[in-house]
Amino acid sequence: MNNILLSNANSNHTYIIKKINIEDKSLLQQLNNIGLTVGEEITLFKTNYGKKSFLVKVMNVNFAIDKQILDKVEVTHA
Repeated sequence: MNNILLSNANSNHTYIIKKINIEDKSLLQQLNNIGLTVGEEITLFKTNYGKKSFLVKVMNVNFAIDKQILDKVEVTHA
């Protein structure tokens, strides 16, 4: 299947993280610490007004994540 950017994914669907295109090692480590890692399942729930941040669920925990980060996360359907 083709990968899509998580920021373009459909709400209330579960995806598998395939690639994280972030070069900042500190930011990448922070994302890994909350479970945002390659191979992990992620569900996109809602966006705020203007789609500046997204509510996602990773490892049964909900997080609000900025759109700029989700623009660098590639996923595929679970």
